[in-house]
Amino acid sequence: MEERRSDVAEAFELLLEALNEELRKVAENLSQVALTEGSMAAQRVLRRLSFLEQLRAQIQRLYESWQNGEMPPSEPSTRSQSLAKPETSNRDPTVEWLSGLITKPKRKRVWGGMPMPAFRPYILKALVKLGGIAREKDVLKQVEELVKPDLPEIDLEWMPTSNDYRWRKKTRWERFKMKQEGLLRDDSPRGIWELTEKGWQEARKLLENEG
Repeated sequence: MEERRSDVAEAFELLLEALNEELRKVAENLSQVALTEGSMAAQRVLRRLSFLEQLRAQIQRLYESWQNGEMPPSEPSTRSQSLAKPETSNRDPTVEWLSGLITKPKRKRVWGGMPMPAFRPYILKALVKLGGIAREKDVLKQVEELVKPDLPEIDLEWMPTSNDYRWRKKTRWERFKMKQEGLLRDDSPRGIWELTEKGWQEARKLLENEG
């Protein structure tokens, strides 16, 4: 049961991290759009930003509810919220948002580093070294030896919420995608990573191209 709970926690944390990354990209795009395409285009980006922020907040509440073993508290309906009298301002909303972005204290970013797909070659190489099948901890150890010289500092950070290093989380997430694509077996015993025939072909191709 504890292992299953850990899987769910990791899924929530990966999703929240992905949303943080998407929010960063949208926020960075906003200032460019405001300068080059005008207020109307910036408003569309702002709506997207607002949607992502609300989605992240909802997922965070669900995560907290799952951790506490309780149903999330009910929220006022969107209709009720829409009936509330909006605050008025004479300033352009885009300028308002950008001004807030400038004046808010900067917080340390928790995203970035090596993209998750970049871990795939290291996973393939590690599994080849281990004979195509190995326990997760052995695969991660091999991946660490291969990837550590190339890792940005942010990927070496310890993440207290998941009790693990960032690069290990990314490696596990990429392993999940590899299973979906048929490169790793999805019927292996828990904690075992195993190449499929398709995975072996991909690994051989990788090694031939590098050799």
